[in-house]
Amino acid sequence: MQQQTLLIAILAVVAIGMCAQAVTLVLAVRALRRLESRLDRAERELFALRPRLERLGQVIDHFADWTEGAATHLPRLAAAMEDALDQMRGIARLGAMFLVKPLRPLGAALALWQGLKSGANAYRQLRPAKAPLSQASLL
Repeated sequence: MQQQTLLIAILAVVAIGMCAQAVTLVLAVRALRRLESRLDRAERELFALRPRLERLGQVIDHFADWTEGAATHLPRLAAAMEDALDQMRGIARLGAMFLVKPLRPLGAALALWQGLKSGANAYRQLRPAKAPLSQASLL
């Protein structure tokens, strides 16, 4: 009889183990189905984002092309600007020569006049002040 109870106990342990395995498998299958539905939802969202991502990629490509073109044209533009500035400086020098050359005598005359004026002012300040005339000195 002891062997029979031992056999029943072993069978009961095996049956409980099999039930636990079945419950675990059912729970694992349910978890996998939930995970699958989440992955499907994420995949649909990614497919919905695909046109936006493609447009963003096109914008990035256009911006890269524009900056590359600007980088190639920038040295030529800088050189052209420098040449234009040099030409403008040359024109300004030439204009200054044409305008200033006829005015040089007037400038010299003005400088001479200012020099004479400042010299006269300096002389007036340096000469002794006149003493008041007394009646005794007049006689």
